[in-house]
Amino acid sequence: MAALTAIEKKTFRLHLIYQVIDGLILGALALNEFVFLKSLHGSDYQMGFLFQFSMAVMTFSIFFNELLRRTVNKVRLLRLTALATRLPLLILFFFPDNIFDLQNNVIYHYIFLGIFFVYYLASPLVLPAINLMLKKNYKHDNFSKFYSLISSISRIFLFITTFLFGMLLDEDPSIFRIVYPILGVLGVLSIVAFSFIPYEENREEVIIRKGFWGAIKESFVNMIFLLKQNKPYRDFEIGFMLYGFSFMITVSVIKIFFEEILSLNYSSISMYLNLQV
Repeated sequence: MAALTAIEKKTFRLHLIYQVIDGLILGALALNEFVFLKSLHGSDYQMGFLFQFSMAVMTFSIFFNELLRRTVNKVRLLRLTALATRLPLLILFFFPDNIFDLQNNVIYHYIFLGIFFVYYLASPLVLPAINLMLKKNYKHDNFSKFYSLISSISRIFLFITTFLFGMLLDEDPSIFRIVYPILGVLGVLSIVAFSFIPYEENREEVIIRKGFWGAIKESFVNMIFLLKQNKPYRDFEIGFMLYGFSFMITVSVIKIFFEEILSLNYSSISMYLNLQV
């Protein structure tokens, strides 16, 4: 491993903090669809939307990528995104603690869906910004080592959190009202902590040749041209898209099967999710 610079050491520490907290959050959210089905008694149709939010928002990547490219102060953008997408989780604290009231009022279902749609909107902006900042501060020789090590540590926290949260939900199905707002605050803190990684954009590197919508149109044109001209790439994308359709349908059906047919408790589901990963 190449000798570490002071910036790399600081980046590693902040990257580790971010990933550990992110592991805690993802561990709890692994049970999110089951919380919606079992605790809120949301419909299967609504659960399908909830499950797809995390992936559907990535269709906005082309817009967010252009926004990120044009933004010089990426640190400020990260912090604003954290506040806008994580703090709405605090609304769940004001949900009724009576599980019967939650199950019989559809307005809570739609509020829950809206909160998590906003939450997942951060992904196409935060993830590329984080990768950009890491590549800027890690040497090429160290990047893969640090990234894999920290990702492994994050995964361990994910496993533990999924299991513990499942046990808590078995004891009190409405405990998500407390846990999710805490995760919202932690989500803000994790991104803010990460934003302290040294990063300075060179304004001369940000070349703006067209307006925002003109650049978006150009990206779509280039994408279509690539699909038309590059057959191997087109075949790969078609196959991957079909796989994605089957995966999303299958996973949704499995979750509904666990709840409506097998009537598994949260602990059993969390054990399955950990073994699955």
